[in-house]
Amino acid sequence: AGGYHPMAGPFGPDRLGLGPEASAGEYGKRWGKRGDAHQQPSQVPAGYPQFNQWAVMASGGPTYALQPGWTPAPPAAVPTKPPPATPLVEVPVTTLMLRHIPKSYAQQELLEEVSAMGFLVCIDFFYLPIDFRSGKNVGYSFINFTTADAAKRFKRVADGMALAKSGGDEDRALEVCPARLQGRHANIEHFRNSAVMMEAIPAESQPVLFDPATGERVPFPKPNGQIRKKTLRKARALAVGA
Repeated sequence: AGGYHPMAGPFGPDRLGLGPEASAGEYGKRWGKRGDAHQQPSQVPAGYPQFNQWAVMASGGPTYALQPGWTPAPPAAVPTKPPPATPLVEVPVTTLMLRHIPKSYAQQELLEEVSAMGFLVCIDFFYLPIDFRSGKNVGYSFINFTTADAAKRFKRVADGMALAKSGGDEDRALEVCPARLQGRHANIEHFRNSAVMMEAIPAESQPVLFDPATGERVPFPKPNGQIRKKTLRKARALAVGA
C-alpha cells in the first residue's frame, strides 16, 4: 500500500476505462486516442516493431510490442551471379588497308603489283582512292581477299616491302593493317551510295569488284539509296576539276 503502481496515476485504468488485467497493447491503443501527440507511442513505418511506452511502464523496462497484423519482412534476396557474358564473335579479317603507297600509282599499276605477288586471284574487292584535284592517289588503298588465310599470307609478304615506284625509300615501305570495314558485302554497301560511284567519276577512280570464282571484273551494284546533296555537289565539282 502506498507504493507506486506502474498503471496508477492520471492515466491509469480508471481514467482510461480499462481494468487492471488489461494488456499493455490495450493501454497503448486507448492512450493513442486520448494522450497528447508528444505522449503517443512512437510512429514508425508499418511493418516494423513499434516502441510502446505503456509496455515500458507496465514491465519496468524497455520492450517492443509488434503492431497488430505485423509479419516479419521476407529475408533479403541473396544477390545471384550475373549470367555469363555472351562471347564476342570474332569477325575474320579479310579486308586490308595498304598505307604508304607512292602517289604516282594508278589503279591498274597497283593491281599489277598485287598480281606480281601472286594474289590477284585471291581478291574480290579493290579500291585506290584518288584525289581528283591532283589526279594522284591519296596514299592508301583497300583490298578484300576471298579468305582470311589469303589475307594473312598477303600481310606476311607485303608488310614492310617497297613497291617498284617507291625508289628504295625505306620510309615509303608498305604498311598493311586490317581495315575498318570488313568483308566484300560491307564494302559494297558502303560505296554503292557514295558520290564516287557517280557516272561523272572516271572508272579508274572507282572501286573495283572481281568475281570470286573466276577472278574477272564484274559491274559494281547500282545505288540503292540517295546520295546526299552536299556530297553530290562536291563530287560533281571534283569530277570536272573545279
